[in-house]
Amino acid sequence: MDFATPAKFDVYNEPNNVAHRWERYVKSVKIYLAAKGINAAPRQRAILLHCAGSDVQDIAENNITDTGTDFATLTRKLTEYFAAQNNVVFERYQFRQCTQLEGEKVDSWHTRLRIKARMCEYDNQTDSIIRDQIVACCSSTKLRRKLLETPNISLQEALKTARSLEAAEMHAKAIEKSEISGNNNPESSSDELSSLRQHRKPSDKRKKEPGWVERARKQEQQQTRKSPSHETCYRCGELGHRICDKARGKTCSRCGKRNHFAKACRSTQGPPARNDEMNALHRAETAVEFAKYVSRDSSEEEIFTLQAPHPDINKNNARMSLLLNGFPTTLLVDSGASVNVLPLHVYQKVKQLGSKPEPTSTCIYPYGSRQPLKILGACHITVDAFGKSPQ
Repeated sequence: MDFATPAKFDVYNEPNNVAHRWERYVKSVKIYLAAKGINAAPRQRAILLHCAGSDVQDIAENNITDTGTDFATLTRKLTEYFAAQNNVVFERYQFRQCTQLEGEKVDSWHTRLRIKARMCEYDNQTDSIIRDQIVACCSSTKLRRKLLETPNISLQEALKTARSLEAAEMHAKAIEKSEISGNNNPESSSDELSSLRQHRKPSDKRKKEPGWVERARKQEQQQTRKSPSHETCYRCGELGHRICDKARGKTCSRCGKRNHFAKACRSTQGPPARNDEMNALHRAETAVEFAKYVSRDSSEEEIFTLQAPHPDINKNNARMSLLLNGFPTTLLVDSGASVNVLPLHVYQKVKQLGSKPEPTSTCIYPYGSRQPLKILGACHITVDAFGKSPQ
């Protein structure tokens, strides 16, 4: 079986990284020799020089003394030669710049850190420095907090924690994805997506196309034939199909909308209001605003006032039947007045026994007049309108 020989070693391509590249090159040559079954040391030496190229051959002949006649001596001498050109300060800078890539597994990152640390001459501090790099430069803030929970955590424990967190994240995403897709049922998810696409509203661009109405109707009919028997039509409310034309153009008696029956109505609103209910609503809108007071000019005491919030409603019926202290009375509603005015004969009917008008300095002017009306006083009266009275 033929094996491809290792490529030529480029000595001058990356001079700052030549020592590390040479170590990796020697490993690839050893693997090649083992695969070919070449065990003789002189032959191994010759193959190394042949594969490495003329630049390595010149260095071995001219720059290194006593390279020996075997493979081990030659590789040791060349390794020492290239290591002497190593810049430790730069290699350590390169190590500190080695951060975890987006989506990179911690084991892959640890391997890259281990390779770069070989040229940094950390010696017996290598594991602790790699651990510090993992804690400081990992892409997961959750992992960083987890590692910092354990004081002086070892490199092996840090890697174990990182692997566990990665596995948990992967499993959680798989479960969440399956739940979103429809309780682990891909076919159900596909059917629902197809249904949504088929029943979505046509866009304005589609409406401009000729014959789109007929195509949409045919599509609905095809969907009706394909629908399972347990589904309920959202137009007529009957079982056995999803959509039909029975309710097309019909008005729902529940919500008042078109193209479906009350049996299939999904509206949360009640039935539309009848005319008498609407009239009652209008009357309620013209009801009295209770507990609304207007301050007097000369004191902190207040008098009760009546106002209609919508004076334009029922213009022809501006009189209202109210209960004043329990006595039925018909009053004229004046939405522009800030106080209520009672004739003396009405006051005498509705006043409480023993009560008298209270003195007031409030001046009331008729519309367009500068002469104030003569006022006997102010009084407090309980008003009952539509079954409601002020507290």
